[in-house]
Amino acid sequence: MPTLTIEVPAAYRDDVLRELLALYATSAEALYYAVDDYLRQEASPRSLLVRRSELLAVDQLIAPLGWHLHLPPRRATLVGETALVAGVARRVLGNAIEDMTEALSEGGSGATDIEAVGRALRRVSSLYDLIQSTYRSV
Repeated sequence: MPTLTIEVPAAYRDDVLRELLALYATSAEALYYAVDDYLRQEASPRSLLVRRSELLAVDQLIAPLGWHLHLPPRRATLVGETALVAGVARRVLGNAIEDMTEALSEGGSGATDIEAVGRALRRVSSLYDLIQSTYRSV
């Protein structure tokens, strides 16, 4: 299984961690249902083991970031299966684009509103650079 390494800039650690925590929750829920299906003899242990390995893969991506949000910013290196790491990076960029769209649609014409749009745009641009680096590495 090919792996991908990305450097997460300190400023975007919490963005990436939020996405990984959401993915962890989804993976944990999928494991719960796989165990339940297995216990009711509706599935083989193989599906349970696949879900377990998915959860462990996400856990390994969270480890370099730590589990706590709102810590002082620091860079982190994520190493994991290519599709998983690239998918997380794309979802983080997608979240930033949604935030920028919201800033644009809610913003007025004042300097504060324009600065909020500018911050959102800079965030999108930086996260796009992160995505671009993932594809150069593949």
